[in-house]
Formats: sequence, C-alpha cells, structure tokens
Amino acid sequence: MQRPWLFIYCAILLAIVGWLNSITADDHQISRLAEAFLSGQLNLLPNATNTWNDTAPFNGKYYSALGPFPTIVALPAVAGGFYHQGVFAFLGTLAVFFLCARLAARCDYNAKDTLWWALAFYFATSFVGVAALAARGRSPIFTKR
Repeated sequence: MQRPWLFIYCAILLAIVGWLNSITADDHQISRLAEAFLSGQLNLLPNATNTWNDTAPFNGKYYSALGPFPTIVALPAVAGGFYHQGVFAFLGTLAVFFLCARLAARCDYNAKDTLWWALAFYFATSFVGVAALAARGRSPIFTKR
C-alpha cells in the first residue's frame, strides 16, 4: 500500500491557492461587462464605483480592454447573482491542473509521475502567480496578456 503523501501535499497546495483566490478583492471588471451584455450593450455601464482602469474610451463610452470570452463563460453566474472572480479563477486553475495531469497520462506516465508533472507545471513555473491572485486580466486560461 502506497502512502498518500503526494496527494495530501497536492491537496494542501491547491487549498492554499483556493484560499488566496477567495481573499483577493474582486475588481468586478468581468461582472460589469457581463451586466452590460445582459442589458444588450457592448460598452461598460456607468457605475459610481468604476475607476475606468484597463478600459478603452471611445465616443464617450468605455469598453473593456479584455476579450469577451471570460465574460461569456461567466454570464450564467452573473445573471444568477453569484459571481466572484476568485472562485471563477480558481476553477480555471483547477481545470489547468487537470489538463496537465491528463496530458502527462497521455504520454504514458504512471499515476505518481502524472501528479508530479502537473504539480511541476502548476507550482514550479510562473503560472503559480497567475493562479494564486485573481486580479484584473489574470483569469488563468481565459485571458491572454
């Protein structure tokens, strides 16, 4: 019987990333663009708390500089009233972790090496900075800088 220390280690690291995502302040850029889409507009709706950072002004209206894909994916959550960018980003990073493990498994790694390969990509590259902080423009697999 193998010891499950690698799985415990993996769970602890992913829990830390999840915690960091949950305490990151939501900048509401994706949710505000989703609200604009739901009201039938492409420009961001005027809001008293908008700072208009990372937006593109054109003819008196402000547009998101980020692509629409993360917003389209988040539309059901925004329409339902439950959306926090940290949760959304954490789910995306979990998807990246799972896809790295699947890629390693397709390359005929055993289960232990597959997990190490996914951990190495996740925590030994610059991806961990993107995964740990759900800030503007850092949704892990949905936006590109």
